[in-house]
Amino acid sequence: MKHYIYIDKEIVNSYISQIYGGILNKGQTEKSNKIEEGHQLDTPEEKIKATVKGGLPGIISGDIETEYDAKEKETKSLIGTNTSKEVVEKIYHDNLLDNLIEYITNNEKIIQNSSEIEYGSYISLEVPFNFVNHEYLNSISNKQFKDAFVKIMNITSNSNDKTTKQAKGAMELISNFTIFFESCFPAKQLIITDNLIIPIKDTCLREDPSMIDFKYGGNIKVIGKVTKDCGKDENFFGLYNKEFGKSIQEVKDAMYKIFLPKYKQSFIITPIALYFG
Repeated sequence: MKHYIYIDKEIVNSYISQIYGGILNKGQTEKSNKIEEGHQLDTPEEKIKATVKGGLPGIISGDIETEYDAKEKETKSLIGTNTSKEVVEKIYHDNLLDNLIEYITNNEKIIQNSSEIEYGSYISLEVPFNFVNHEYLNSISNKQFKDAFVKIMNITSNSNDKTTKQAKGAMELISNFTIFFESCFPAKQLIITDNLIIPIKDTCLREDPSMIDFKYGGNIKVIGKVTKDCGKDENFFGLYNKEFGKSIQEVKDAMYKIFLPKYKQSFIITPIALYFG
């Protein structure tokens, strides 16, 4: 069973609307032929259509027969509570996502090996869960934390001078990395591997980021799309004054060399979903 910790509902809804706008209209003749021939209607787009009763908001209205009626009926008596609304919404998007994955799998090239990644491709990969949490880094580099840490080290450490100095230096580095992180990556969380950078929107996480950072480890499965080849990163600073643009680019390159030395060999993945299991 998949244990989802992240689903980008905006991306899922966008893809679903595109599927409805194109494939379903295109497939009306095929459906009629199948009905005449007595074949079962079980194509990916039909399964997507069958996911939720009541239609898709803003796309299709009216009741749609669903293969998930049992789940819906199970929660129907509790539909007025906040908890049940959250459950229903999760069922809704989990089911849409499963069918969307099936549709992409049947109609697009899916990369399942990180060494074969190319720009524009869809990916389904298992990667190390190297979760970089900006808020956590911020919390261990602020003055209040530093002062408290130094006091604790002075009391508990046998070699307090050396150890405290090393710890303070480490926190200073973390503080500088946090500033760099905030400037270069709008996302507050990332997953970073040898050749992948996966920005995470905290609004799409199903758990608190600090709890995720504490609870999970090992490998995580990622479904998404390659939206940038960092090795082909364009120097848009050249649009400025020549010397000014060159200076900005040199600063940027120096920061990446220190904090993300493999940036130029990496790809940016826009995730659709992250899950364990």
